[in-house]
Amino acid sequence: MEKWRYLLKTEGGYDTWNQKLEATLSDVLENDILKNIFSDNFVHRPEDPPFALWEISNDGKLELSENQIDFLRDLAEEDICEYNKARIYDFLWFTKKDFKAALLAYQYYEEYISRSEKFEYNFIAANRMISIFLMAKSQGFNKNKLCDLIRRILQQEKNEGKAYYLIETCYKNKLLENTELINTINSILNQYPLNSKEFQLIGLYTDLLEKILCDENNLNKK
Repeated sequence: MEKWRYLLKTEGGYDTWNQKLEATLSDVLENDILKNIFSDNFVHRPEDPPFALWEISNDGKLELSENQIDFLRDLAEEDICEYNKARIYDFLWFTKKDFKAALLAYQYYEEYISRSEKFEYNFIAANRMISIFLMAKSQGFNKNKLCDLIRRILQQEKNEGKAYYLIETCYKNKLLENTELINTINSILNQYPLNSKEFQLIGLYTDLLEKILCDENNLNKK
C-alpha cells in the first residue's frame, strides 16, 4: 500500500507511474485494477465512458472481486491526491452503482478543482461531476457550487477544443445562463486572429453561438 500511496500523491497517467515502479508478481491484482482506473482516457462529455479500458478488457462484464473492492476502499482512504481519490470512488460508482461512492467521488472532484490550475484534469473532473449530478437528478448536490467550478475552469489557460465541449454541455443541460455562454464564446472567438487556420474549431464555436442566440431570442435555427 505504501508504494501506491507514494505514486498517487499527484495526478498522472498510469503509464507514468508504472515507469517509476516495476511490478512484481504479488502486484498483479493491484496493477490490473489501477491500470483500468488511471489510464489516460478521452472523456469529453458527461455521457462518455469514464473507464473505457475496463469495459474493453472485461467485455462488458463489470464485476469486481471483494479483494479488489477492499483494496480500492483502503487506498482511497490513504493520503493521496484528491483527484485520485475521486477516480477510485468514481470507479466504484461506475462498476458497483454505489451511491455513497458517487457522493465521495463528487466531493473529491470538487475539492480538487477548487485548488487545481491543471485544466486537463479539471476538465475530466468537471465532466464526471456533471455526470453524477445529472444521474442523481441533482439530489443532494449544490448546483451553484458546480457552476462556480465550471466558471473557474473556463477562466483558466485551456485547450480551446475541450473548452468547447464543456460549454456545449452547459448549454444542453442548462447549467449556465445563455447570456453567460454567449459572452464566453465571444471572448474565445476574439482570441483568434483573422488569418487563423483553426477553421473547424472556429466553425464549431460559431455554430454553437448561433444556436444559443436563437434560443435566447426564441428563434428556431433552420
